[in-house]
Amino acid sequence: MTNATLTGQDIAEAQGAVRGLLDNVLATTGTTATEYVVLRVISARGEFAPAALTEFLQGQRQLDLDEIGVLDLLGGLAEKDLITGWPPRASGPVRLSATGAAEFAALNDKVAAVTARLYGGMDGAELTTAHRVLRAVIERATELRHQLSDTGH
Repeated sequence: MTNATLTGQDIAEAQGAVRGLLDNVLATTGTTATEYVVLRVISARGEFAPAALTEFLQGQRQLDLDEIGVLDLLGGLAEKDLITGWPPRASGPVRLSATGAAEFAALNDKVAAVTARLYGGMDGAELTTAHRVLRAVIERATELRHQLSDTGH
């Protein structure tokens, strides 16, 4: 028996499948998956200076956002009163508003219920290993990208 090897294709297909599931869960909420991810980032990581949040979100390649896309997205969240501290109304720090915190909590409950079903029945030790491996892949890929950029490759 040949051991299965984890490939970039496996990771990409898993990301696509989970993203599709998230899109489905959020379909009736009026919130896109990208908006949900941004609310989650702000909720989990705390407040950001506007420029730091813009840079961070641009660096999240899975979001596929350039600077204009980030500015439009965050402007839309501010217009919906889901975040505060976003220019031109304010100059930071960006955080969830009371409305945003309540909306995120409701969305997160919906997502958590489906996530429990997604991972239900999977071995906890295997999930821990998968998490550790994926974190290592992220770190190594980031390091290699910087190394290759520094050497002109």
